[in-house]
Amino acid sequence: MASMLSLLMGEVRRLWRYKIIFFGTLVTVIWLVIMALVSREEALALVPQLLVLDSGLMAIILLGSSYFLEKQEGTIKALLVTPIPTRTILFTKILGTMVSGVVSVSSMTLLLGLIHNLWLPIVPLIFIMILSTFAHVSIGFVMIFLSKDFMDLLVKYSVIAIMLMVPTLLQALDILTTENHVIGFISPTYAASWLFQSLWINQPLTETILAIGLLILLPLGLLPSYILPYFKREALSV
Repeated sequence: MASMLSLLMGEVRRLWRYKIIFFGTLVTVIWLVIMALVSREEALALVPQLLVLDSGLMAIILLGSSYFLEKQEGTIKALLVTPIPTRTILFTKILGTMVSGVVSVSSMTLLLGLIHNLWLPIVPLIFIMILSTFAHVSIGFVMIFLSKDFMDLLVKYSVIAIMLMVPTLLQALDILTTENHVIGFISPTYAASWLFQSLWINQPLTETILAIGLLILLPLGLLPSYILPYFKREALSV
């Protein structure tokens, strides 16, 4: 436990040194300004999408930039030769990506309460944020291992991000309706957005369970079978 806490603190310090936390917080400030300027109803409609952007799609790009910077410095390689288990190192890196998400959820909840008098349940919000981050970071690691460098990752990210947003776009165009929208849950971005929205809109319990299950199964399937084995091999190939 002490080693994990020490690793996590080191991870946060590196994220700050790389200015990743700074830019993540800056993006959150932009979201807060937008929500402060729109109406109460518009702010509530924007919250699910903005939270998914911060906890999901933004987490992938922040993870990628941090990973390649650390790989360039040899930080990961140095950690892997220590007695600390590889899975512990990997887990602390995932936890580090949640810093921006926690700040975003807390800030948006406070702003909605103070300006629009919308007090959302913070504990369920953080729970969904954790699920969203784990699912998207799992995809992020796969993209990292398939990329030669950060620029190559950005190209892959632009394609994957569009694919993940397709169900949301189809719903906006009324192609995904209440009868067939469950197929959109194959995208963790759509599933997370739907879960955020379900906190203030009454949604069917079966679909809520399905969305949660898909966000859990994705990382549980990828982490032990692909991400963990490749994490050590990729980190050592410097």
